[in-house]
Amino acid sequence: MSFDSLAGQLLAPLDDLMAVLPLPGMEYGWHRNALLAALLVAPMCATLGIQVVTFRMAFFSDAVAHSAYTGVALGILAFGTHATVGVTLAMMAFGVLVGLGVAVLRERSRQAPDAVIGVVFPAVVALGLVVTALASDRGLTATMGPFLFGDVLNMTAGDVLFLALLAVPVFVFQAAGYNRLLLIGLNPVLARTRGIRTGVWSAAFAALVALVVTGSVRTVGVLVVGGLLVAPAAAARNVARSAGGMFWWALVFSTISAVVGVELAFVLKKAPTGPVVILCATVIYGLSEAWRSAHKR
Repeated sequence: MSFDSLAGQLLAPLDDLMAVLPLPGMEYGWHRNALLAALLVAPMCATLGIQVVTFRMAFFSDAVAHSAYTGVALGILAFGTHATVGVTLAMMAFGVLVGLGVAVLRERSRQAPDAVIGVVFPAVVALGLVVTALASDRGLTATMGPFLFGDVLNMTAGDVLFLALLAVPVFVFQAAGYNRLLLIGLNPVLARTRGIRTGVWSAAFAALVALVVTGSVRTVGVLVVGGLLVAPAAAARNVARSAGGMFWWALVFSTISAVVGVELAFVLKKAPTGPVVILCATVIYGLSEAWRSAHKR
């Protein structure tokens, strides 16, 4: 039995439940898969985005997202254009290496964090461009499209199950380290005095962000996935009254962005789904800024 067949059987009850939702497009299996994928990716990104915003690591998330381009190129060279699983694993492994590399350099280098990322980011993208050019005769350029712009409408049950499995360590990690990570972001010296191993937690966080970002690029695309990390979390920061409140508001805002974005793209027909989801998250952020300004008076 293939992984897609097993995933289809495991997800069948949820798929049947979604089929009766009073939303446009629920009669199509591909649309239900797209919505499920968005509902998994958006909350994962949003909850990790709280620490990304607190750590001022938005540039880092972009660097990791763009490392996916190089990871895909290397994966295609290693496994071929039709080995989707191999290419995806290569992309994620390369993203984790980049994330850990940046985390280690941030801890040990005398340079400012944005300077470290500014060195790694263009180097990683440059490597991807070189690899793509050297392997242009292997159909590599054409294969890049779904990863650059997202391909959520072609997500299979196996893709959705993979995202569901990825969500488990994300929320376990947040349950165990949410407060620790916020303290590290706000006051690393105080965190160390309280016995928190800041280097270990920061490296683990960087690796998990890399996994989630690279695992999400087929849903929303390399070019805009950073928006799902930052916009819902930044909006949550504007309206929440506590650190715990930020977590739940980020979940709410990301879920709304996912549902509205996927359904709006379906109604508009020609609009790409991933970017529409990002635009919805951006609108929510804009509204949160207006709310914050109104309540400061």
